[in-house]
Amino acid sequence: HKEAKLLNKASGEYGQLLRKHFGNLVFGPEYPMVSRIRNYYIKQILIKQPRTAKMADVKHIILSVDEEFRKIAKYKAIRVLFDVDPQ
Repeated sequence: HKEAKLLNKASGEYGQLLRKHFGNLVFGPEYPMVSRIRNYYIKQILIKQPRTAKMADVKHIILSVDEEFRKIAKYKAIRVLFDVDPQ
C-alpha cells in the first residue's frame, strides 16, 4: 500500500488472523530487504508448515483467512500476493 501506517495495521491484523489457525508457525509481518517498490510499501508474512501437512488444507485455510480479511472495508485497497516457494 502507499501508506505505511495503514499497511502496518493491515499486516498486523492479517498476521493475527493467520495465527488463529497456524499458531506459532506464522512469522512476521516484517519489512523485506527492499521495503518499498514504485511508491508501494511491502510487508511479508511467512507460514512454515511441516512436510506432513496437506497443502490443499493449508491453501483452503489461507484463502478463507484472505476472504475474511477482504471483508474489512478499510483494508480493501491493500494488495495481498501469495508466494508458494519464496526461496
